[in-house]
Amino acid sequence: MFRLLSKLHTLLRAFQPVDPDAPRGFKYLYLNRNRKLTRSEIRRNLRLLGLDLSRVLDVCFPGPKAIGLLVHVQYVPEVISLLATAKVPLVDGFDPLDPVNLADPELQHLSQSAKADKCAELHYSRCCRALSRLGAGRPHLVAPVGKYFSSHGWIDDDSLSQILSELPPSSFASRGRDPGAAFRGDTVIEVQHLSISLWNANGLRTTTVHEVLSHCLSSTLLFITETWLLSPSLLPTDWMQYHVYGVPVPSANRGSMGVTALVSPSCPFPVSQLPSPNRYTLSLKVGSFRIHCLYVPPPLSNSEFIDVLSSIPSLPNSFVCGDFNARLGDLTGDALVSPRGAAMARWLADRSLTVLNGPLAHGIPTWVGFRDDREMSSIIDMFLTNASLMSPRLDIASDLSLGSDHRLLTLSFSFAQSSASESSSDTNDATIHPRRLWNLSRLGEPDPCQLYQDTFRSSSAPLLSQLKRLVQHPPSSRPPIDDLNASLNNIIYRSLDSSVGDRPPRPSHWKKYWTQQLQDAADFRNRCYRRWRRAFGIDKVYWWHQHQQANASFRQAVANAKRLSWQAFCKSLESDFTKAISKVKQLKHRHLTSSSYTHPDGPATAVEVMARHLASVYDGHLLPSVRPPAPPDPSSLGLPFGPPGSSPLVVSPGAAAHALTSTTHSTHFNTSIFSPATLALLIGQLPTRKAPGTDHIKAEMLKPISTDLSFLLSWFFSLCWQWSYVPSLWRHAQYSASYLSCRCLHGCPLSLLLLTSLKVVSVLVGLLLIKPYVFMN
Repeated sequence: MFRLLSKLHTLLRAFQPVDPDAPRGFKYLYLNRNRKLTRSEIRRNLRLLGLDLSRVLDVCFPGPKAIGLLVHVQYVPEVISLLATAKVPLVDGFDPLDPVNLADPELQHLSQSAKADKCAELHYSRCCRALSRLGAGRPHLVAPVGKYFSSHGWIDDDSLSQILSELPPSSFASRGRDPGAAFRGDTVIEVQHLSISLWNANGLRTTTVHEVLSHCLSSTLLFITETWLLSPSLLPTDWMQYHVYGVPVPSANRGSMGVTALVSPSCPFPVSQLPSPNRYTLSLKVGSFRIHCLYVPPPLSNSEFIDVLSSIPSLPNSFVCGDFNARLGDLTGDALVSPRGAAMARWLADRSLTVLNGPLAHGIPTWVGFRDDREMSSIIDMFLTNASLMSPRLDIASDLSLGSDHRLLTLSFSFAQSSASESSSDTNDATIHPRRLWNLSRLGEPDPCQLYQDTFRSSSAPLLSQLKRLVQHPPSSRPPIDDLNASLNNIIYRSLDSSVGDRPPRPSHWKKYWTQQLQDAADFRNRCYRRWRRAFGIDKVYWWHQHQQANASFRQAVANAKRLSWQAFCKSLESDFTKAISKVKQLKHRHLTSSSYTHPDGPATAVEVMARHLASVYDGHLLPSVRPPAPPDPSSLGLPFGPPGSSPLVVSPGAAAHALTSTTHSTHFNTSIFSPATLALLIGQLPTRKAPGTDHIKAEMLKPISTDLSFLLSWFFSLCWQWSYVPSLWRHAQYSASYLSCRCLHGCPLSLLLLTSLKVVSVLVGLLLIKPYVFMN
């Protein structure tokens, strides 16, 4: 009740009128102490005395027998009155810079001036630590409190400016970017969002991981502790996996401990695994953040526990999360402080880390279990950070039944990130993810296919006329080729919408065997669990029994659905040998780990490092002194496409350029060096059932309209070759690096790439036109 009234008073203060005559500023009040106290003990005692802890901004220890409380000057009279009522005296005239406060025996040999300098250095560290704590929870107070420190000479202006610069800019936090940066052209401050979930599984079953992921669809990462997974086990999910495997348990077919990180397929940040500082920690770098997740088992001694925590590097923008098996008492709202928690509290103070469970989910347990037929709870799963967060929020799912006595925690926050304004895409192509889907199976029916062809033919006629005009009468500047590509894609999209119709994508947690009956059973189980959590007396026993029965029924229904789905799958493989071989290959590939080069600074840095390495390897210093003769001049080779009257694979670049720039021919076949028949042939050879790129185009969409599309593409390719430019969307092509065997087109061999979509065809053609000698042999 007191806490509720305190929050209500804090809320009401924000709506009070500003009194211009009211005193402003902050002040340290100093109290005596006769023994060593922790900050959590002091805060607990101050709460018992009636102080509003939300108005106590800092608790420090400026001397061996003194305690400092930082409060606003308007709250000073109330604090003095409460302390006087409790007969707690204040220390008058205390100076934190007095060398008398330096009680370390190892520093007593210093001179008075050296002691004074040491006291100033220690108090400077206390001020910086206080500002760091305020920056994590209440960044709007950092500037006024910093000015108070600066006015007393405890911190210099340069250090204060540096601390303020590291805070997220609040003036444009709600809008997402700095409006003036777009006009300055320097950097754009963007507000990014990150969501991290944490859960102790108490033994993770691979068959139920999708159930947990269904509650983490909005999370970027999910950390799971106590997975009990042994190497080389992998979870059946499309989320990226990182593991610190557990250790085998003697005489048991399982492991113990273990930490797993699952990264959502929609994660917008580069993720790379960092070397683990110890056997209990999984370390990742996500964007600009370093996240360390650990599980520390209870048998470890306090000294070993501190050694594990101390091995984690102390760097800016770091998170430490996991199951610490330590109780921090009032710092998190727990009922007591365990010996391990006391040691952890000292480590937190040394590292200037903030326990986010305290300000964001104070008193909400993360573990609920039974001991001696009694319900017990504690707060042992925590998030720690030294980063400055914007709008942090910590949700603890107390009403979810996940098969573990630990709760699912989700930390969501925003942060400011600066990026070069010119790095943003300059294209206005509307082809962005998420992936667009259509009912392409209906193209096998005569009527929808004919409607698709007619719609595309009529819709593409204006674009075809525009391309002809641009090629036959080139403008003085490059035409908007990216816009033309967007128009072509939109014509295909609209034609598909009007003929076969689109369909929404499946949710990421969709499973073949999942039905509405299973969803109803899962909802009923969770409803029983919530009723049990909120029941009292004998009703609690009834609803616990209902939850146990509902959970058993749900598990059995899931097992039956999986078995029936597997049987149907096996029967489908019996009738199709090709499908069976493909599926076996897919299952085998799933258990293979592919090696890739990563860099802690992200994929862009990895590309630069690898490019420099390859340049050093292939710069020619390894070539022998005696070399074979040089290859023939590229001008003697033919382009892959030629004008009518000559083989489309044996025309020289000079003849092709003359054929393209000549405007004396009136027909399409005489002005374009690309034969529509050859383009239609290549479109017909595209493989089906391949994933599209960012343009959502598949071969199944192109083959029914290959005749009309080949005429349009012949002019479009000519325009691209004429200006030596291809649309930016084509430069993000997805293709396989493997080459097909040499095939014979018009009597000339050519190595073709395994094409997957329209833009890859265009990229290949663009490369062949700009540098034909790259692909000829």
